[in-house]
Amino acid sequence: MKITIRRPISTDQPTDIASLYYRVWQTAYRDILPAGFLNALSVDSWHPEERWSNTLLAVDEQNTISGVCTFGPNRNDDYPNTSEIYSLYVDDGCRGKGIGHDLLSQALGMMPDNRDCFVVVLTENRSARHFYNSNKGVNLKRR
Repeated sequence: MKITIRRPISTDQPTDIASLYYRVWQTAYRDILPAGFLNALSVDSWHPEERWSNTLLAVDEQNTISGVCTFGPNRNDDYPNTSEIYSLYVDDGCRGKGIGHDLLSQALGMMPDNRDCFVVVLTENRSARHFYNSNKGVNLKRR
């Protein structure tokens, strides 16, 4: 399966991306967040079109979306003039194939030069922590 990393195009449906978010949250956070919170989520909980200009998608030959990364200026005032990865999710069936690494690499390449980039990861999310550490991430602080 050939995967292409690209920006959203006019034929991409925000609901397809929201659906990916929903599926990944249900599995990635199952043992981390309260079941009641996860059960209250739906595909309508996400509005990916709000960050359309700062989004990268991983798609196959049929344009099926298997991963998404959103990024932009850091939203934390403690770190001015830095960038942030807002979200990076890969469909469960496509994990371990380098898609997350490719999304992250391309997103970092699109950010202003010489800017540090931050991502917030839940302490309990060992999988995400391992991913970012293996991609040269540095743990700055825990809250």
